[in-house]
Amino acid sequence: MSTVPPRDRVPDDPIARALGFCRTRRLFKPGDRVLVACGGGANSVAVLAFLRLRQHELGLGEIAVAAVDAGGRDDSDAVADAGRLAREMRAAFFAIGGEGGSPVRAVRELATREGYARVAIGHTLDDAVLRVLSHIVRGRSALTLRPLAAKRRDGVVRPLLSVRDGDAAWIARSAGLEPPGMPPDPDAPRSLGDRLRANVLPRLRVESPTADAALVSLAGDIRAISRALETAAIHDLPADSGDILVPAVSRPFVIALVLARASLARLGIAVSRETPLVSALAPLLARPHKLQGDVVVGGAIVISPAAHRGSIRIRRVGRSLA
Repeated sequence: MSTVPPRDRVPDDPIARALGFCRTRRLFKPGDRVLVACGGGANSVAVLAFLRLRQHELGLGEIAVAAVDAGGRDDSDAVADAGRLAREMRAAFFAIGGEGGSPVRAVRELATREGYARVAIGHTLDDAVLRVLSHIVRGRSALTLRPLAAKRRDGVVRPLLSVRDGDAAWIARSAGLEPPGMPPDPDAPRSLGDRLRANVLPRLRVESPTADAALVSLAGDIRAISRALETAAIHDLPADSGDILVPAVSRPFVIALVLARASLARLGIAVSRETPLVSALAPLLARPHKLQGDVVVGGAIVISPAAHRGSIRIRRVGRSLA
């Protein structure tokens, strides 16, 4: 591997910062085998480079690479790039198909089959901040904001959440890897996230150096409030023979979303995996006075007017969530 290139722009060491972040958040346990989900982009290269550079300090076992071909226009090229990087790093490589599903889920399933304790993905601080900014400017409900988590219960970890995109590229080059770069297509429409990343985020950081920390902290506070409301709602929902009775009053949609997730949790439905069901149930809970009879939601639950006035009843009837 090459020596670490000089740092001209950033006074601190992003590798040390990422290492401290991993240790503080306890992203890994000694001996963990790690599968890096590599999409061929710069940040995917960076997380692979970082883990190999600090494999000993983190006490990691084998580090392997996985790439998903979901059938997109550029997926085959990304898989080829990931395979080349794996060979350069002398790491095992898995190319898997993921048509119609989540690429991260496909890598998680592979990790479970192959005995990898962690799935590492290359999200950076820029991604975490842009997630919050995009959510705000799109006018979405605050309580639906889900910040990027450093470590998830399913074994997914994000070791580079403490460093920016430019630092991630520097980390990759520190390991002798050059992140792949494709010239932008001038005719291709840019997403809102791409425009915010290029035009808004740099200016925001100039005007407010604490913007990153403030936005990430805001997302964490909102998530904590949302969880607290859901927990309180679960305990407060009266149940009758396994059914749930909810007051039939109009409520803001953000409150209806919380109530929908709490209701599903009370009925034993994993809300983290049933977002479409939450989206279908929430409008009915926001305007329950419009409910005239039984309504089947997602093939899994029935919502209907209760026998006595002032309430509606929610009951589970099946497993289908189509």
